[in-house]
Amino acid sequence: MKGTTGLNEVTVKGELTVIHTDKDGKVLAEDIYKNLVVTAGKNVGIQQIVGAAGGGAQPAKFNYVGIGTDNTAPVTGDTDLGVEIGTREQDTDPSFPSTGRGEVEVTFAAGNGTGTIEESGLFNDPSAGTMYARALIGPYTKGASDALVIKWRPGLL
Repeated sequence: MKGTTGLNEVTVKGELTVIHTDKDGKVLAEDIYKNLVVTAGKNVGIQQIVGAAGGGAQPAKFNYVGIGTDNTAPVTGDTDLGVEIGTREQDTDPSFPSTGRGEVEVTFAAGNGTGTIEESGLFNDPSAGTMYARALIGPYTKGASDALVIKWRPGLL
């Protein structure tokens, strides 16, 4: 194509870390996972950069994390977790550890999301909205007094 020489290609991807602790703060497990950025997440991400079609409102940022119990492999057409449990947690002050990378860190405290956790998603709303990415995790058997810290690290590489 004319005029495309030297264009940079950007890959949208990321990873997440899960830290499972007991009631005394003892680390039971700490693992890193790759995620799948879904189609809806890519589309809203572009709208956050260039604006919404027709001059609509800028989409909300992706700073809510959800967890669930479904272990079905993520696919690009996913729009939500398979079986979400507990209440989504929000990081109101994300960090930026390196160029093109962000980090959203939340804690699912005792009593929030108790069960066998096998999936996590990054969202732009506390209960609906758009899912940016989904990952299979664990499984983690989160007891009523356990906590899960989840650090999502989306990036443009």
